[in-house]
Amino acid sequence: MIFLACRDYCAACTSDSYCNTCQAGRYMYQNQCYATCPSGTYGDSDFSCKRKLFRSFLSHKYCLACPDICATCLSLTSCQSCATPYLGYNSYCHNPCPDGTYASSNVCLSIFLLHSENNKN
Repeated sequence: MIFLACRDYCAACTSDSYCNTCQAGRYMYQNQCYATCPSGTYGDSDFSCKRKLFRSFLSHKYCLACPDICATCLSLTSCQSCATPYLGYNSYCHNPCPDGTYASSNVCLSIFLLHSENNKN
């Protein structure tokens, strides 16, 4: 019987660069295992239960790609930072800014905030 030496956090592999199963608590992304998801991805522990694409991975966590408009994200619908040329507002990325907001640096701010800042002076 041949035993393969798997990479970090991998419990079972078919080669040193292809992991089939991650150790408990680790995330699978592109057939590699990670302690935390790589930049541009987010962790989802019930992806396989929702999609049932990977029958052998039913109890594992996955890293899924952030939406294209997000540079980093917490989920499919919650961006932490936005990809260029999008601007962040309420955990989502916009281009242009929504009504009632204006662009400031890489985010959209409420016009009510602008009015309250002007009234302080």
